Amino acid sequence: MALGQWKSAILTASRWHLKTMGTEYKKTVLIIDDEYKALVPIFKAINRELYEVIYSSEEDVSKYVKDINQVGVVITDLKATRTGAIGLFNKIRNVLPEAAFLITSPMGVILYKNKKFYEYLGQNLLHSINEVLDILLCPRTHHQNERLYSFGSIVGTSEVMQEVYARIEMVAKTNVTVLIQGETGTGKELVAKTIHERSRRSKGPFVAINCGAIPPSLMESELFGHEKGAFSSAYQTKKGLFEIAHGGTIFLDEIAEIDKASQVKLLRVLQEKTAQRVGSTKVYETDTRVIAATSKDLQKEVFRGNFREDLFYRINVFPIHLPPIRERKDDIPMLVEYFIAKYAGEVGKRGIRITREAMNIFSTQEYPGNVRELENLVIRTLVSCRNNIIDVQDVLDSLSSKLHNSFSDSSVTTAFDNVESLENIEKNAIINALNKTKGNKKAAAKMLGITRRLLYLRLKKYDIEVGNFSHV
Repeated sequence: MALGQWKSAILTASRWHLKTMGTEYKKTVLIIDDEYKALVPIFKAINRELYEVIYSSEEDVSKYVKDINQVGVVITDLKATRTGAIGLFNKIRNVLPEAAFLITSPMGVILYKNKKFYEYLGQNLLHSINEVLDILLCPRTHHQNERLYSFGSIVGTSEVMQEVYARIEMVAKTNVTVLIQGETGTGKELVAKTIHERSRRSKGPFVAINCGAIPPSLMESELFGHEKGAFSSAYQTKKGLFEIAHGGTIFLDEIAEIDKASQVKLLRVLQEKTAQRVGSTKVYETDTRVIAATSKDLQKEVFRGNFREDLFYRINVFPIHLPPIRERKDDIPMLVEYFIAKYAGEVGKRGIRITREAMNIFSTQEYPGNVRELENLVIRTLVSCRNNIIDVQDVLDSLSSKLHNSFSDSSVTTAFDNVESLENIEKNAIINALNKTKGNKKAAAKMLGITRRLLYLRLKKYDIEVGNFSHV
């Protein structure tokens, strides 16, 4: 199993223990190996600058666990001690109740953490030992925010997100149909993937379709397939997405956009677990879990006559509501750190730091596009920041004019005592972008997150000559 699955298991073991984040984590690693010296390579591979490492036999371990109360991880082999790993584990786990145990074996590595076993989590512990220890012992590092402040790939520890995580856990192991509702950009597909990855169907396909992007004339063919010659452009037989997703999960994003005729056919598939290709008389079975999502209020759409009531009740078996970012503002700093860690390497920058004032700017913005909009803003800021430090001006340079207008006077004057007006902020942002792009208007507009037409209007408004920047 890959290291990524290690991280997922460690995350699962840690997710409900976020209250311990403020405590001092133990950095001592205790390796117990009696006979075969099989763990010496792991002992040598551990970074001594970060961790204190003790190599002990089972006979001597009692003095260590009595004298050392800072043991965070215990590593042993399944057959490396006289009593065996399980006997050793039972012997000392009460003495070190907060320690994680890594037990190596020919089949892989077993993790015990927070009173749970996670079997056969990975085989090549030697090559990944420092990252595994980092995940277990150092939750404050940048990349760790992604693992311990999150659930799968969903980031956030606010109360409303904890409720979302709890509902995902409730439904993931079932085959129940799920309806995810939330504004655009809240991460509905991410939730659908997380449910799939935690389900019994995780080894099957995950197939996603944006129903709003498919013309009504093609919707039936996309979902259920068609036979060659079924219509003028059907040059060959094509499987539908329900066939492709057999044994796995199909994600119907923006399901409110499906036309009435396709709604009828979808209802039949959900009821009977069978479907027909367009132009065929044969019926095929489809063992496919359905997760639907919409940014609209489906009950209102039913009331308006735009969505079938019987289909609504068929898909609304287990609803999950995703909160907009304005209802989880406490998560914004965490999300910013997560996106910095995720994209810094992609833009060719390492060791990025962000000032407290810059983080305050991120946190005080309104994001109509929710997490997706925040993500784009962080990426733009990463591209344009200098000296690997994100400061207030870097964030302002990356803000679109629309977001500039969301600043209150107080927030601006707190961040910049020398700023006289919002227009000055906007003008300076444009000048900085043109400086960095040497007068390239297209690149400057992209950096600012605005259209070229809007940039031209602002150049005219502020009487900025682009030719002054072409040779900077």
